[in-house]
Amino acid sequence: TVFAADIVSEKVRRAQDHGANAGIDVGSADLVAAIDDHTDGRGVDLVIEASGAQPAIASAPRVAARGGTIVFIGLSSADETPIDTNRIVDKELDVAGSFRFRNTYPAAIELLAAGAVDATGIIDYEVSLSDLDTGFERVLNDPEIVKGMISIA
Repeated sequence: TVFAADIVSEKVRRAQDHGANAGIDVGSADLVAAIDDHTDGRGVDLVIEASGAQPAIASAPRVAARGGTIVFIGLSSADETPIDTNRIVDKELDVAGSFRFRNTYPAAIELLAAGAVDATGIIDYEVSLSDLDTGFERVLNDPEIVKGMISIA
């Protein structure tokens, strides 16, 4: 079962459109309570925290199941973010970080080229390399954007 959580309801809806079994709009629902409800209090085996938002980072150990894994991908705007190490130890959680998805681009390109992944529903706009500033401004100013694409051709 895949859960998708976000503060932007449109992103939650789109995650469900692309295969998430359940979506949690954390702008209107408590993440921990929702995960507890969906999993009968067990938690999830794998948490991938991709936002870097301090509340999301803090909730990761709370929603992880005993013996689960947390992978932090999102970069926080703060240099340091408090995290409940007692809960991590008590639940025997594995915690990892991943920066820039090292060595994943060839596999991603192969999956896209083979048609094994449909990315059309997550790309909101395309800009040319010469219009890069406009593309970044757009993603920074519209919270409902999932992905922008930069065309280098």
